[in-house]
Order: sequence, then C-alpha cells, then structure tokens
Amino acid sequence: MPAPAGMDDRPDPARTAAAIARMARGASIEVSVRSPQVVSDCAQWLAPGTEVFISMVPGQTYHQSAQLAHALARAGFVPVPHVTARTLVDTAMAGDVFARLAGAGARRVLVLGGDRAVPAGHLDSALALLQSGALAGAAVERVYMAGYPDGHPAIPEAVLEEHLARKLALCAERGWEAGVVTQFTFEAQRLGDWLDRVAARHPGVRLVASAAGPAGVGTLLRYAARCGVRASLDTFARHADRFLRVLSDAGPEALVHALAQREAAGAAPTDLHLFSFGGTARTARWRRAVAAGAFDLHPAGDTFAVRPV
Repeated sequence: MPAPAGMDDRPDPARTAAAIARMARGASIEVSVRSPQVVSDCAQWLAPGTEVFISMVPGQTYHQSAQLAHALARAGFVPVPHVTARTLVDTAMAGDVFARLAGAGARRVLVLGGDRAVPAGHLDSALALLQSGALAGAAVERVYMAGYPDGHPAIPEAVLEEHLARKLALCAERGWEAGVVTQFTFEAQRLGDWLDRVAARHPGVRLVASAAGPAGVGTLLRYAARCGVRASLDTFARHADRFLRVLSDAGPEALVHALAQREAAGAAPTDLHLFSFGGTARTARWRRAVAAGAFDLHPAGDTFAVRPV
C-alpha cells in the first residue's frame, strides 16, 4: 500500500527518538531561589554535572543566588546564575557580584539586560555589562547570553542582532566560552528558522533552545505573557491540541519533537534548556523519563507521549 502523501519525507522515527533522548540527557534546567526543596529535588531527579540555571526575580538578592549556587555546586551540579545588568549600580558592584558567585562555585553565568524599566546605574544592557570589565577579575569560564526567536517587546530586531554579534565577539576576544540560550517559545518553525540564521552568522557558537517543562496551562500562559513571547501565544492558541495532555496541563513534547526531527533530517544538533514553571521536581522527572527513552512517538509524527517512571 502506498504511503500517505508526505509520509516518506518524514525523518526516520528511530533517528528522531534518538535525538529526543539525546537532548533530554544533556538538558539544563532553570530553578528559582523561591522554589522549596530545590536542591533536594535536583539531587533526587537530576544526574550530577547537570547545568542548573538560577533565575533572578524581582526582590531577589545576589546573596541568595550565591547561597543557592554554593548548595548546588556542593551537591554535584553546575550552577549558572542569572546576572541582570539593570539591577547593578556600577561596575564595582558588578565585579563584586561576579566574584561572589564564582567564589560560591558558579563559573558559568547567564548575562541579561533585565526587565527593570529604569536601570539602577549606567549598565543598561548585557552588552554594557560585558564591556564594563566587571568579569575581568572573576573566575568565570563560560558566558551565556539570551536569544529571542519571538523578538523582544522593547528592543528592535536589528539591535538584538547587533548586540548578539558584539557580545559573541567580546567573549572570543577575552577567552570566555560562549553560549546562546533562547527565550522559551511554542513556535517550532520560528525557532528553527532563528537557529538556522544564528548558526549561519556565527558558525560554531553553542545554541541552546528553551522549552517550558510540564506545567498547568494557566501558569504557562502567565509566564509567556510576562516574558514577552506573545507571537508564540498565537501558535499555542491555534494548535493547543498539540500541547495539551489533559485539560489543564501542557508539556514541551511537540516543540522537542520538532527540534529532534530537524536534527534527524540533518540539521546541526541543538541543546535543550527547560524552564521549571511547573516545579523543579516535575520538570526534572520529565527530563529523566525522556532521557531514559520512556516515551512513545505519536502515530501522526508530530509529538510523543512520556511514560510514567
């Protein structure tokens, strides 16, 4: 019997499944200092050596970030705190923050501009923070920066592209490893196109695609609106059935499946980062199950179902 139209164009399912498991095994996870039992949850569900990003939320201090970084490092993980330029008064404060975090075991950081409307000082962007020289005395070995497949609600696309190029050039000049971690999105095609453009402009740069771990739909949509991924919200609304597992629950399977199909079809492998909006343990359990291959590809070829572990 002939295959349905387009069926032969799909990447080999075995290669797709292998790519899904590979991404999960290497996936980093993002946590908050406000999450209860975050270190014990990581210890229970994550493999040692996993990168654990520490978000920076309003009202949080860098002392809290350093405390959590220290606890995560002692538990065998690789802490990656967020540092937001607009919360820093000056270069001296920035240098102290980087030194404090490195002393707590954080040799990798995610440098962001931050959402504060009025900067606390003259450092108004991630680029300005990197240019300031504040990292010069800190034992930082890898610098992550943000990528915006959906664009940024307040920054034009041309400025985003220029700043990304200049930040990557600075990292190369000063000997820091560099990586680009995207904002989370629901739009696989937009994400894939963005990854292709950045890879073509900056060959060899490490690209990490972000997805929201399993969470309640209301929680997920609130974070999406807060983070400015409104273009992806339209995709979520149009294709909700691909994201919803039960009426009030959503997971990243459709997006991860699409990334895996790109890899199975010959695109460069993309690393994965998981936001834990639904809780650290819940996201970490999802990661462990998928990494172990406890999932089944959907017959339609557009997502997969995770088996309980």
